[in-house]
Amino acid sequence: SITGVTFTRFRNDGLYLTASSNNKISGNSFRLNGGAGLSVNALSNYNLISNNQSQGNTAEGIINSSSSQNTYSGNNIQGNGTIGISSLSGSSRNNFSGNTATDNPTAGIKFAGETRSTIVGNTIRGGGSNQYGIWITSSSSNNAISANNVYDTGGAGATNGIYVNIGSNNNITNNVVGDSSCNTTCYAVNIDHASSTNNYIASNNIDSGASIRDIGTGTILGGQVSTGGTFSIQNAASIGLSTSAQATTSDITISTGN
Repeated sequence: SITGVTFTRFRNDGLYLTASSNNKISGNSFRLNGGAGLSVNALSNYNLISNNQSQGNTAEGIINSSSSQNTYSGNNIQGNGTIGISSLSGSSRNNFSGNTATDNPTAGIKFAGETRSTIVGNTIRGGGSNQYGIWITSSSSNNAISANNVYDTGGAGATNGIYVNIGSNNNITNNVVGDSSCNTTCYAVNIDHASSTNNYIASNNIDSGASIRDIGTGTILGGQVSTGGTFSIQNAASIGLSTSAQATTSDITISTGN
């Protein structure tokens, strides 16, 4: 275990793990390092990384690379140079839950080549400066992105709360996405590439001025709820009800999308 240690002002990463498994890294502070605050690499598996502070590092707050079945929970990631938490190619079955990522300018959480992992119950705030709240790219697939709170991740001109560049078979559900300053291109969820296939988007609560943009292939869009309580079904070809079902049209919006 590594507990209660301050890693600060190192030339590169504050703490670097390589091929190191079954560790508990908890209650530490990673501040003002020249690389990432914490870097978990090269088959460092089955680690518990919890309740750490990673702030003001030149690169990411936390990096997970080529490492699997790690749990990242309750970490506070603030004001790092690029991304709050990155999980990169060769990584799978990791769990990122209950973390807070604030004011990291590129993204709060990024998956790049990550598979079969979860981003659940995290809070991401951009202060109007993040490029993306949650960024899914580089063929990340079969991940669950659920029950996250994503706020103010863009400026007045554009917002990408949850941005999927290239990623397939991901479930994006039950997230709350809002931006108090966006007034032009306001995407709660943006599926931004035709190579993003068979993603499922449903039951998200989004700002009334925001929308879901989808240029992916085979995307399944369920209903979303706006902050005003309106239930919206976007890009629906038809709605079917069984013979025993009952429905009313009050507060239901069907839109063609963007």
